[in-house]
Amino acid sequence: MPSTSYWVDVSHDGLHAYRRIAGRDRYVVEAKGAAQKAAWAEKWARMQQREKALFTKEEKKDSASHRSGKATEAIANIDNTLLHTLDRESVFDWEQLKDRSHLSVPPPSQPAKEAHPAEPLEYTSKYAVSLNPFDYLIPSWERKKRETAKRLFGDDLTAWQSATAKIDQRNASVDANHEEQVKKWEFEKQAFKAAQDARNAETDAHRGSYFAKSPDAIIDYCDFVLSNSEYPDSFPRSWQLEYNPETRSYSSNIPCLTRMPCQN
Repeated sequence: MPSTSYWVDVSHDGLHAYRRIAGRDRYVVEAKGAAQKAAWAEKWARMQQREKALFTKEEKKDSASHRSGKATEAIANIDNTLLHTLDRESVFDWEQLKDRSHLSVPPPSQPAKEAHPAEPLEYTSKYAVSLNPFDYLIPSWERKKRETAKRLFGDDLTAWQSATAKIDQRNASVDANHEEQVKKWEFEKQAFKAAQDARNAETDAHRGSYFAKSPDAIIDYCDFVLSNSEYPDSFPRSWQLEYNPETRSYSSNIPCLTRMPCQN
């Protein structure tokens, strides 16, 4: 047997299932663990769906009879599980071991910017000069009112220009920070993609080893097949496999029928 460097424990509370997956390739071990969890989750979902569909005692009785028949069929075929599964078309797709996920961190959202206040306009009513008959008779009064209105407009315009300049500075700082965050996110995305490509390349290499008849890869492949097979609930979900490259035969500790629980 090849030496083992990595292992991972997987379990499912609903199915009362537990399995320890071990191997020399860390990524392959993790991928097998993820595949096993997904298979158990799918099986549990099917069981829950069937249970919800049983409304009457008669339906439950019929379902129990049906499950009993299925169990008998499963036990009858359990000794040929591996060969039966290997004979099926597209029994195992190496591509399913590849990581197709996306970076979980979303790109930085576009930040909100401060809006400029309304620009003061000299022709608005705020800066209009209101003259009475005495202002026309006394030019200095008229001149004073016009200068006051002009000064008021000039002060407001200066304040507006100062306020907009400060807002532009703050917005520029927000833009610079956002651009920096986007660069960091792009770097993280590229690093994620590079690591993902490297792991997927390991899967391709493992597939190549299998077709090159590498004993370790063949054992891993058979383990994949066993993991994706259907078993009775009481059937053990851990095993050891050995492969003889000279005879191209394998041996395992999968229990025989005499160790399987029988029906009364």
